[in-house]
Amino acid sequence: MVQEWTAHATHERPVLGRSGSVLPATGRRLRWDGVDIMPMRGALVVRKDTYLDQAALLRKLQTSSS
Repeated sequence: MVQEWTAHATHERPVLGRSGSVLPATGRRLRWDGVDIMPMRGALVVRKDTYLDQAALLRKLQTSSS
């Protein structure tokens, strides 16, 4: 089974960025997409793998902090 999703959040806390830099909270709303892949065995999910573009999310946080 494959499930696409969109997450929404508010940047309320500092986030550790690339090279150990800290991105201060901005209060800005963020949105990002991802996908869950869940192999099935019969009617049971045997594993759930989540994929999202973490680099793109970090870039959005860095853009929001400038």
